[in-house]
Amino acid sequence: MNALKILTVCVLCLYIAFLASLFLLQRAMIYPGTKTRVSKNPPSAPGSEVIHLQTPVGRIEATFLPASVPEKQPVMIFGHGNGEVIDFWTSSFEGFRVRGIGVLLVEYPGYGRSAGSPSEEAIRVAVDAAYDHIAADARVDRERVFGFGQSLGGGAMCLLARDRPLRALILQSTFLVCIPYGPFVHRDFIFYTLTPPPLATKLSNER
Repeated sequence: MNALKILTVCVLCLYIAFLASLFLLQRAMIYPGTKTRVSKNPPSAPGSEVIHLQTPVGRIEATFLPASVPEKQPVMIFGHGNGEVIDFWTSSFEGFRVRGIGVLLVEYPGYGRSAGSPSEEAIRVAVDAAYDHIAADARVDRERVFGFGQSLGGGAMCLLARDRPLRALILQSTFLVCIPYGPFVHRDFIFYTLTPPPLATKLSNER
């Protein structure tokens, strides 16, 4: 009987230790891209413009890839996945640009060369600031700014849709549910419990 009690206590201790490690390591699990090393200078693409935004969560870097059109252009704001940085995407949107659509790549706080630390609120501040900057650009048609979020970026774009008037919202490979990870996770985990596209549209309409 004593052996059974000892075994039970050991198993319980191991389980508690597992939950504690999950809680302590969850930020690294959600934001692995903060460990990605980048060069001091951002990669260049034809016509690219590096933007530095001063925000309450620190200096945020963004890259604007304007389209070569004489009239005001629509702009797509892109939010990348949690294991990436904007450097990976600098040369990936030529298809948009040749069709007259500018692209704004926004780096998350704590990622790449952006200052700060990633969190739901920090990412929200960053994408809102990026929107405000690009919507004020004389080359941009502020009535045709839309969001494109991939994976974690879908959460960022859904938040942006709540705060700012997006013409459209595109979500690719975005998390639909994270609740099964358990009740012990930090609220940042729940932030990425995202909804299917119909509700994303509803979020945009509720701004």
